[in-house]
Amino acid sequence: MVDTISGATLRKVMVAGGLAAVLAACTGTQDPSQAGFLDGVGNLASGTYDQRIEEREQNLTETQATSAALQSELAQSEQEFAALSEEEAQLAARLGSVERQNQISRQRLAELEQRRDVDQQVLASLQSRADEVAVARDRMATSRIDPAMAAEVAQLEREQAEIDQAIDDILLIAGPIE
Repeated sequence: MVDTISGATLRKVMVAGGLAAVLAACTGTQDPSQAGFLDGVGNLASGTYDQRIEEREQNLTETQATSAALQSELAQSEQEFAALSEEEAQLAARLGSVERQNQISRQRLAELEQRRDVDQQVLASLQSRADEVAVARDRMATSRIDPAMAAEVAQLEREQAEIDQAIDDILLIAGPIE
């Protein structure tokens, strides 16, 4: 009878050991790259691998959506940059035009100063205004051209036009410069 108890005990120990091995296999890793055969079978049976695939696909979808949003934002930023660059180029051209017209006006004023039939105080006032326009234009030209400067450039254009008109009025009365 001792032998049968030993055998029964031995069987119980073997069964318990087998169950422990199976349970140990079931609690293994869920990472397919590290899972053994029993872990792999257990993960397939429990749906763990499918769940990992779904999580990865969801992560991919979110990443693609974020990438698309960032691409759209980049395209919009590039369009805004191009528009601002064009506006800056136009302002720079307008400033160049003011400079050229101001140089012509200052040359005309210098020639008018040689005439005795023209009010020298009026000429001095116009020369002072032309100098102010030149200084403001130089200040703007040496700083970074910015779309916010559009109002200042427009003001310089108006002032230069007024100076030109005043010179034209003087020449209308006094006659052309010879």
